[in-house]
Amino acid sequence: MTARSRAALVALLALVVLIAAVRAPVAYADADPPSDVLFQQDIYLPYGPKPQAALVTKLRGAVAATKRAHRPVRVALIASRLDLGGVPALFGKPALYARFLGAELQFVFHGTLLVVMPQGFGVSRGGRELRSAEAWARPIRIGQGADGLAQAAIAALHRIR
Repeated sequence: MTARSRAALVALLALVVLIAAVRAPVAYADADPPSDVLFQQDIYLPYGPKPQAALVTKLRGAVAATKRAHRPVRVALIASRLDLGGVPALFGKPALYARFLGAELQFVFHGTLLVVMPQGFGVSRGGRELRSAEAWARPIRIGQGADGLAQAAIAALHRIR
């Protein structure tokens, strides 16, 4: 094989690798299920028992209202460690998880992210925690189970608007 044919072969292989890299589908799966769901949807519901259908409808309406007000919000209802997949250590730390999840979503979503856990709320934008949210979230009581999370999220969304 001549030097010229070797160079042509290397160039051809480089081109094939480049085309394969460009055409390869992007993988979005990672450690936590909410990041996969919220990549394309506005609401993440817990793996376990879901909120009542009427509450989910109300929650979707509240999220739609924030969009209409040009303040888009995505919501993650986190009922247990199972909802966090590979990052269960963040359960019970809604503000920290909101920053983590917000950083993952910042390239596809530029609005406000609301995380609701039994322990409280986390709010971020672009991966940065919004500490101002503590004041308006403090008086909202989070009830038990998925229904309690959904009701608290709805109340929080009314304050965000």
